[in-house]
Amino acid sequence: PAPWQDHEIGGYYQKPTNIMRIQESNLQARSIKYADLSQIYNVLDILGSTPWRINKKVLNVIEAIWEEGGGEGEIPTKFYNYDDYIYSYQFKECSNYEEKSKLLKKIQSQKDQHSLRCDFTLKLNVAKAFSNVDQIYFPHNLDFRGRVYPIPPHLNHMSADICRGILEFAEAKPIGPNGINWLKIHLANVMGKDKLSFNERIAYVDMNMPLIEACAKDPLKNRQWLEYEDCWQSLAAIFDLTDALKCEKPELYLSRMHIHQDGSCNGLQHYAALGRDFAGAQQVNLAQSDKPGDVYTHVANMVQDLSLIHI
Repeated sequence: PAPWQDHEIGGYYQKPTNIMRIQESNLQARSIKYADLSQIYNVLDILGSTPWRINKKVLNVIEAIWEEGGGEGEIPTKFYNYDDYIYSYQFKECSNYEEKSKLLKKIQSQKDQHSLRCDFTLKLNVAKAFSNVDQIYFPHNLDFRGRVYPIPPHLNHMSADICRGILEFAEAKPIGPNGINWLKIHLANVMGKDKLSFNERIAYVDMNMPLIEACAKDPLKNRQWLEYEDCWQSLAAIFDLTDALKCEKPELYLSRMHIHQDGSCNGLQHYAALGRDFAGAQQVNLAQSDKPGDVYTHVANMVQDLSLIHI
């Protein structure tokens, strides 16, 4: 991407782009224009210079399910069901209020499906267009809070699960001596087991290795991976883990897997740190613990306990 040089120069070489996604605010526009953003420019340039590519194994599975008619794993149905399709004239001619309400909901559902179908085909077409390109780059900019996002709207590594599963780093690196365990932990996370301890996540993947290997060998025949929380990231991790385990020296396996990490309630993390609140720090994962904290569940349990006392 073009290096950021100004609040309106960077990201793209030929497309004018603002460094911040301004929401019709003159104050924001003035602040950006006169602020010293040199450090922000450097950050955005570093993120934008990271090369990506399309994971062809995952793309092939997506295309196969789409050609079958879709309807699985974030892929909308490819065709309309005209047997019970509702047309606008039917709604206009209907005089019964309850029946009219049902027709309106059905029409809205049809519009939603059409929107999902359009969104998916845009993502798929972009992935197919770049499938034979060795390196893809994503220019980045900021929202009004200072959070960084890729500018391309349809396919990027911070979008939906299917987008994250279809993308991988262009530059592969060896996973190292503990890499197999970290791949297992990542796989357990995207399978929906991120509340277990690290050792329990590794054990969960080990216990399910026969199924994981079957899914990697024939993901269209063995579709149990579609039941996982982030199914497309799970499939990508399944491919990567099984390939690594096939290596004579797994620590030398070259992986392109991208693993997302996120803070636990960043605002509460700051409060816990400022107030030296150890109990709060445990719930937002600032303090050492065998299992990840979950502040929402903890607060819900406290409220439930208090309600029982006052009943």
